[in-house]
Amino acid sequence: MRARGFGTSVTVLGAVVALAVVFVLREPPTVAPITMRFSSSYVWRETRESPGGLAGDATVREEAGLFAAAASGDARAVHGDTASVYDAATRTQLTRRRSGGGWAYTRTVDEWPPVWRTSFAGPLRYQGLAAVVRSALEDRDPLVGIKPVAQGERRSWRAALSWPGGGRADVVVDERSGLVLWCSSVGPAPDPSQSDAAVPVREEFSARADPAASVPGDARLELSAPPGARVTTRRERRYTYYRSLQGAAQAARFAALEPTVVPDGYALRAVATRHRPGLVAAAVPPDADRLSTARPRQPANEMDLCYTRGLAWFTVAVTHIAGSRQAAADVRALAGELLPAELSSRETTLQYGALAGRTAYTWYAPRGPMLFVSDGRYAVLASGALTRQELIALAEGLEPLER
Repeated sequence: MRARGFGTSVTVLGAVVALAVVFVLREPPTVAPITMRFSSSYVWRETRESPGGLAGDATVREEAGLFAAAASGDARAVHGDTASVYDAATRTQLTRRRSGGGWAYTRTVDEWPPVWRTSFAGPLRYQGLAAVVRSALEDRDPLVGIKPVAQGERRSWRAALSWPGGGRADVVVDERSGLVLWCSSVGPAPDPSQSDAAVPVREEFSARADPAASVPGDARLELSAPPGARVTTRRERRYTYYRSLQGAAQAARFAALEPTVVPDGYALRAVATRHRPGLVAAAVPPDADRLSTARPRQPANEMDLCYTRGLAWFTVAVTHIAGSRQAAADVRALAGELLPAELSSRETTLQYGALAGRTAYTWYAPRGPMLFVSDGRYAVLASGALTRQELIALAEGLEPLER
């Protein structure tokens, strides 16, 4: 640590993944340090039951695509004639689809978190499940079944996770890279923003890693709409982005907390503010955060931070809740009934930082290990590619933001 600073089996045809390292693990197992970019082919299938439909009535979506990503936050995914590219510098996702005899383009701007966003599944979608496996290995967690598997010289970990409410995920995580190579899940989608929680969903994903494959160059992963093309633009309105923590705090006009301890190699990638109407939906189940084009009617009460290292990321949301009766009721509900019922829920008394003496709740969710802590003035929610122990260290490093 330093101061401040993706059932049934699926066959992949011609699958190629070129990568260095995404995650850093503690013993066991050992993985390489950081990946800067990679490309892959993958197969993904989603089966979604129709709400109120007859037994066996379901819709199926399939992808057999190519995916590439760079540490800059840029990403590109191609499925047949459809292509989707994300430009992190402008927080813009552009998707091209066949429409009649030509092309239709959709541009989506300012979604959160502003990294590696495409219209397709892609391997990075499952980083949260990979982080759960790493965390369970680190803590020797008896609630997550994990066993080593091998195919030739490649070693992996296979894990089975059962979510509260009956959902389940089976994953294979490559030991060397930390990427999910295979996943079969039923229930909560690994990426809640892609699913309606009220509709049962089965997902299957598979990719094959090949460290000898060529790595794409440093050229930007570009896709552009030609002059005169039909482009539909959608902009996320809840989030307002700032260049710094201090700028966000001054604009929001509330005192905030700053993470002063983050895992080595992670750097602050994005800062935004928003209005958070309630805390429960943000944590249980994790807020889907679907695109919202409506402008918020109330002032911002939350600062959102995104940190990245290589191709991994985590987010921290610090919500100012002092004086809010609704927030106080949400905190009581989360601490009293909801969070203790989550997978591998644990309580830890923080020893350091602005929230020293408070109880931090950590648990496992489809989007990764999660942490929640509140002192009545602030509520902090963190999730992503960090293990449980890294989340606790992060919480103990929270300090008042220096303006």
